[in-house]
Amino acid sequence: MPYDHYRLAAEEPDTDLAERWRAAKAAKKLKAGGKAASGKARLLHYLTEISPRPAGKEQLAHIAGIQDWPRRMRELEEEGWEMVSNVDDRGLPPGSYRLASLKKRPTRVRRAIKLRYEILARDKKTCQDCSRAGQGVELQIHHILPVHRGGDNDRDNLVTLCVECHSGRHATMSGSTHDEFLEPGPEPDLLE
Repeated sequence: MPYDHYRLAAEEPDTDLAERWRAAKAAKKLKAGGKAASGKARLLHYLTEISPRPAGKEQLAHIAGIQDWPRRMRELEEEGWEMVSNVDDRGLPPGSYRLASLKKRPTRVRRAIKLRYEILARDKKTCQDCSRAGQGVELQIHHILPVHRGGDNDRDNLVTLCVECHSGRHATMSGSTHDEFLEPGPEPDLLE
C-alpha cells in the first residue's frame, strides 16, 4: 500500500486506544505552578490514568519528554508507588511498566529495592518452596529468621516465595504475611 493511503483496520473503534491517547495528551499538557510539569509528574499522571494497564517504553519516553525517564520511574518506586515492570511480570513486553495500585505505599530506599531484585534474580523468579513461576504467580521476599526474632537482611536470610507458600510459612508464626521489601514494617533495619 502506498505511504499516503490508509485503510480501516477494524469496523469498531478501539476505545481503549482512544482513552490512552486522551490520557497521554493530558499528561503531556500537565501543568504545575503555571509551568510544564516535570517528566516524573507526567509519568505518574499517565500511569495513574491507565492503571492497571501497562505502558510501553516508547509511550513512557514520549510522555516524560526526557531521556532519563527510567530513572524517574525508579524514583517513583522509591517514593512508594508500586511499579510493575517486565522484570516482575513476565507477561509484559521489555521496557513496559504498569502501576499496580493507586495506593501509595511507604517510601523505600534504593538499597531495599535493589536487594529485592537481587533475591528474585538469584532464585530465578521461582518460589523456593513449590517451584511456581511465571505470569500470574505473585512472588514475595521472606525473611527465614524474622526481623523481630533477630533476623537481618543478609541474602542468606532471604528467600523468594509465592503468596500461598509465604502465607503457609507465616501460619505457624505470629505476624502478617507480606513482602517486607514492598511494604516495610516498623523495623528500622529494613530501610537502612
